[in-house]
Amino acid sequence: ITDPLTNLSLFAKLAFFVAFFGSIQDIAIDAFRIEMSEIKEQGNLAASYQLGYRIAILLATSGALILASKTDWSFVYQLMSLFMLVGFVGLYLTPENKNTSLRQLSLSDSIFVPLKDFFNRFGLYAALLLLSIISTYRLTDIMTGQIINPFYIQMGYTLEEIGFVVKTIALGASILGFFVGGKLIKSTGVNNSLIIGALLVMITNLFFAYIAISEKSLASLSIVVALDSMAAGIVGTVNITFLTSLVSKKYTAVQYAMLTSFMMLPGKFFSGFSGILADYYVSISSLQTGWSYFFYTTSAMSIPALILIVIYQRSNASANNS
Repeated sequence: ITDPLTNLSLFAKLAFFVAFFGSIQDIAIDAFRIEMSEIKEQGNLAASYQLGYRIAILLATSGALILASKTDWSFVYQLMSLFMLVGFVGLYLTPENKNTSLRQLSLSDSIFVPLKDFFNRFGLYAALLLLSIISTYRLTDIMTGQIINPFYIQMGYTLEEIGFVVKTIALGASILGFFVGGKLIKSTGVNNSLIIGALLVMITNLFFAYIAISEKSLASLSIVVALDSMAAGIVGTVNITFLTSLVSKKYTAVQYAMLTSFMMLPGKFFSGFSGILADYYVSISSLQTGWSYFFYTTSAMSIPALILIVIYQRSNASANNS
């Protein structure tokens, strides 16, 4: 019910608290998931976790868009808040998991001790390499995901088309990708799955450049969205399993939160400029060509992570041989 055009300060404060409490919720859910099972089962848990998350995303995107076209956004967000009651019921029905390895930390130790444990387990070089991989691995899909709806709208698609077709197809393809990612991890291992996932995201992101320079076609867009969403689903499962494999059960919440912060911070920082980048490309060319340049750029953002993963694999192989 707050208008950012007339009260931007209040709007920004509310947005801060939405993000703050959402972060606390994410940390608690991830710690709970990690403590539930050993690493060999984390691929399946990651897939299931994402399935629930994507169902919520469908409700909050397609459902919200459809409702907003019929009512207004104020009513939609009030309705969304009521759906949180489902989570309370789920928590009530779920028995608490007892992690005997969990360490109780003071506030001062909540950062330094888990951080020291991470560097002690992997060594300085490998730990820095891992943090570099984590911070660059999701750049492409985070950058694209932040601005994809304005892209659809500028390409002439209506809210109903985005809500009914694009988002629904994206959900189905993502769900398939979640479980393909779990199978991929079991068959090729986490490190090889990281490379395959990054390549898939880079390639499917390039398809949006084709959509930008083509005539409006809901069928073509749906195919591209399905392929991109499946790749994102695979990468999501692989990435969650990868991060989980790096976490000590003594410090599940703190270490996973730190790793996901390393993952999200560069993407969120650069995605804040995604609109400026898209506008720049459009200004020096045309609407269609500018958007295609934008997707070429976001696809190229997968390359640093691929190089770092290969370096990490080779350094690990050298360490094991020695």
